Amino acid sequence: MNDAAKAYVPANAGYETWQALSHLTISTVDARTLLAMKCVAARTSEDSGDIRFLANLLGLHSSETVLNVVLEFFPAQQLPVRARLLLEEMFDDGQ
Repeated sequence: MNDAAKAYVPANAGYETWQALSHLTISTVDARTLLAMKCVAARTSEDSGDIRFLANLLGLHSSETVLNVVLEFFPAQQLPVRARLLLEEMFDDGQ
């Protein structure tokens, strides 16, 4: 993760070990956290592919289920309107 993205990692982020060496452990945010971060950014063309990939990885198939993950990490008032619209467009509410 680059330094610019670190500022957007939520306080309750989940982490997983990517690689552990004898002198170094490399950790990344987990898929749920990364999905939430991508949704809050909601840069349509830049994030939609990643959002779809992460949602599929997590078995999420509707805008509502994806939004529930986002709200685990970020307050609703921090979620831009464009994020909700993007999720609804991408998942067509899965209903």
